[in-house]
Amino acid sequence: TIVEFTEIYKHGKFCFFEKGAEIPDCSSSLYLVVDGKLSASCIFNGRQSRVFHKRSGQFFDVKLFNLFTLPIGFDNQDFQATVISEQAKLFTWTTDGLVKMRNCQSPNLRAFWEFNVLRSLVQVAIQSHLNEYDTLYDAYLIPEDPAWLEGARSRDFDLLPKTTLGQRGLQQLGVIYNSFIHMLPPRGVRHHPSVPGPNPKQEELERFCRSSQSNTKNRASIMSIRRRWRTKSGMSTTMGAEGKSDDEGEEEEEHAGITPTPGATDYGTNHNGEPDL
Repeated sequence: TIVEFTEIYKHGKFCFFEKGAEIPDCSSSLYLVVDGKLSASCIFNGRQSRVFHKRSGQFFDVKLFNLFTLPIGFDNQDFQATVISEQAKLFTWTTDGLVKMRNCQSPNLRAFWEFNVLRSLVQVAIQSHLNEYDTLYDAYLIPEDPAWLEGARSRDFDLLPKTTLGQRGLQQLGVIYNSFIHMLPPRGVRHHPSVPGPNPKQEELERFCRSSQSNTKNRASIMSIRRRWRTKSGMSTTMGAEGKSDDEGEEEEEHAGITPTPGATDYGTNHNGEPDL
């Protein structure tokens, strides 16, 4: 409904990237690809994964879905994503936004995210068995156009076709009819899909995400202070005291103080034994 959509929209934001850009904060922010194509990789079970791709309609890093009610695993380290199309348009939620939506009392919002979690897992499972020229299916179970493989927008983002009042009335009657004919859902989906207790991965992952956010803010603050100091001292274009350029020094700062990720478990591997997250 519009209420849930407003809640989802206000906790996130759109962001745009050019070709070759590395996506920031993948360890603590969930991204949805609207337009574009990205290459991604991570460390899984102690070894580097093969490069895989994310396209329109897909989420990354799906490990962050563990912040919701369903424990899904996909524990990885050092998830990295790079834009390989000319441009990419993404929508992103921070850890704080995800947690606020998780704790929201709306049952529809909770069900919406659980549906997205399960749909994303199905996509991962299907994609691991497709060749490089096969597309995934849209929400109407129609294969995406071949241009989707190169970064075109998924049909799931298209506006719904306009309908007349009579057509909408017939649709609602159909929904009511089906609800009476099928009063009980099929076996296996009659009950709420959530685990009976709290998600055991929520607390651990939330601590890690907040630690990653804190490290990122600290690095940004240190870099900002040093840039101002260099500018005031007339050193912004000179070599540092240790003989390193500013860019090299900032690169070291970017890799300083990174907190280790939680231990990996064997979830969601493809037919090569590698994760396709």
